[in-house]
Amino acid sequence: MNLPNADVSAVCIPASPPPPLRAQPYTEHCRRLFDIAEHAVIGLSPFNGGVNPHTVQGLVAWGVGHFRRIDVLLPGYEAAHTLVAAGARPLDAVRRLRHALNALRNAATRQLQECGIDRPEQRVHTWTRLQDRAAYLDLRRELERRSRLEPWLHQACESAARNAVAGSGGAVASDSAVQYAVQYALAELPFLVDSPSIFGAASSVFVYPRPIPLVHALLERDDALLRHRGQGYVSVRRLP
Repeated sequence: MNLPNADVSAVCIPASPPPPLRAQPYTEHCRRLFDIAEHAVIGLSPFNGGVNPHTVQGLVAWGVGHFRRIDVLLPGYEAAHTLVAAGARPLDAVRRLRHALNALRNAATRQLQECGIDRPEQRVHTWTRLQDRAAYLDLRRELERRSRLEPWLHQACESAARNAVAGSGGAVASDSAVQYAVQYALAELPFLVDSPSIFGAASSVFVYPRPIPLVHALLERDDALLRHRGQGYVSVRRLP
């Protein structure tokens, strides 16, 4: 599937400190879902050096301004595996992850509140807490099974794990350490395949501050995982 280079029109954030953002849908289908603007999942990672409380403020304000409904997604406990694979001691990894997630959660909740969203804390999730939703847990189990049977899928998750380990600032991880960190990619994968079902929407766009290689791998396989027809993807970047 071809990935277009054209950008959609910039959507500016009303508040002055955050810069205006430009959304880049991955495909024409993603562009249509972006224009429908029913729902978005804004993914935040503590291992992305470009994500901090200031950029969270901008992303959330932009999302509220464009979509009828948004949810903010943070990693679950599997993210600690990534830090361990990068060389951190397990207890240090848990502490570091908890600190990073609290900072992102607080920034997202505060911005949702400032945008007038009722009960903003209910719009910020980790995938660990979402395991009580059958749509997520069932899909995750199925994707874990598929990854054991289909080499292309395991390789795509392994590549995503290597990128996450590298982004955490650690040393080059061994192959065995990367296999430990693959759980991070597998836990996130359901949101890239069927976030509409997980969040009860007809269509949903997964938003991230940079292109996601794992999404490109899914798109190259077209409908290998039977993605939800209403699943879209958008990367967002700051305007110069």
